[in-house]
Amino acid sequence: KWMELGGAGIFRKEVVEPFGIDMPVLAWGFGFERLAMLKWGITDIRELYISDMDLLKKNRVI
Repeated sequence: KWMELGGAGIFRKEVVEPFGIDMPVLAWGFGFERLAMLKWGITDIRELYISDMDLLKKNRVI
């Protein structure tokens, strides 16, 4: 089974125009969230962004 760990893309023009940027803007990142999902057995990435104190206490980062 494949899992995306790194993502990249170009920001849409309407996103960067309000900042006075008139050129393509690249973005990329490493998917640390995906590694956390594997470590903690989470199947829905949205669970990492909720305010569930029990989940946070159970799954210590350090």
